[in-house]
Formats: sequence, structure tokens, C-alpha cells
Amino acid sequence: MFNSDPLRRWRLLVTAVLLLCLAACSFSSAAKEERSAQLQQHLAAGDAAWQGRDYAAAGNAYGAARLLVTADPALDFRLGLVQEHLGNYAEAAAFYRTALKTKKLPDELRHDLTYRLALLEAFRLQGAEQVPLLLATLPPTSPYAADLQAVLALLAGDGRKALAELNVARALPLNPELSSIILYHAARAYYLTGEVDRALQSLFEAINLAGYAPVAKDISEFREFLIKQPRS
Repeated sequence: MFNSDPLRRWRLLVTAVLLLCLAACSFSSAAKEERSAQLQQHLAAGDAAWQGRDYAAAGNAYGAARLLVTADPALDFRLGLVQEHLGNYAEAAAFYRTALKTKKLPDELRHDLTYRLALLEAFRLQGAEQVPLLLATLPPTSPYAADLQAVLALLAGDGRKALAELNVARALPLNPELSSIILYHAARAYYLTGEVDRALQSLFEAINLAGYAPVAKDISEFREFLIKQPRS
């Protein structure tokens, strides 16, 4: 499973695919070597900017790399993550949708992209009607599917049902990033049940696991909202 840096999971895949794309292009050997060097330079610059949390610079570097090749889902994944961090949610969703159109997409990457797109539709793009459709494409016993069942309950305003679904998700093998998202959703559920202190505790646990994941921004925003709420 992956760690709290979602980009790291696909770093080797994106580099290998992009270099393969370049090798197939009808350039001279010298031109291919030059473009390959440019590609590696842009990817390295993007990775360095990501690690420094300079997401605008990361987006510029990955965007420059994207111009050198044809379709590449792992690079679109990176660009989507960057746009999420920048608050450009429609752009992030567009990158995820483009990646999902790729043929012979690795299952794990497809599931990750589908899950991220569903979360954007649910909470950022007012596309709640899309969530059940995306959920139907995921393995029903996966933590992604279990969490999205909880998301549907949250959208319906049913905090207790959401908590029950999240308990199912927690019983499955999780990674730090997915754990942080589930804890964030638990905080939203606790808020619906009127348990603000438990919601804040859940957010505290979530932020310690979020790392570079875009959910860190969601956690911070919701925490600022909660601390202004009256205690019972």
C-alpha cells in the first residue's frame, strides 16, 4: 500500500512510461536524447518543488513534461494532485478524467483516480450524483468503496450511518493517507451527530497522517470551522 505522499506511489511508473513514449517517437537519436534529458529535468524540478510544497512551481514543471509526450495517466495523476493543492478542483478533476480514459490502466492507479474524482465530485464540485456511478466501478470490498459509502451517508446528512460505514473501512488494510481521509470523514460525521470534541480529536489524528496529501487542506479548513462552533 502507499504512504502519506500520494505522488511517490507513481513516480517510477510515470518516469518509465514517459521514457517509453519518447523512445517510440519518430525523432532522431540525438533529438530523443535531448528530449529525454529535458523530460528528466522537468520531472526532477517538479518533484523538488512538490517536496518543498511549492505546488505552483510543481505544476509548471510537470506541465512542461506533459508537453513532451502523448497521453500518460501517471503524469496526469501528478498534475491532478497539484491542482487539488492549488484549489483548482475542476482542473484536478479534468486531469483525473483524462487519465481514466487510458487503456490498460493499472488497476491500483484506476482505483486511486476514481476515488479521488469521487471525493472531488462529492465535496468540491457539487457533483454528488456522480459518486454512486464512480463507486460502482470500484471493487466492493475495497477501502475506497467502503469510504465512499460513508461519503454518501455524509451527503445525506446521516452521521451515524457514515460512522458505521467508516468502521467497515477501518477494518480493511489501510495506508497513512487513506487513514487520514477516513479520519477526516469521521470528523464530519461526528459534527453531524453533535460531537464537536470528538470531531476535533479525529482531525488531530488525521493531520498527523496526511503528509503531502491534498486532504491536509480539507482537514485544516474543517478544523477552523469546528473551533468556532459552540460546545455542548
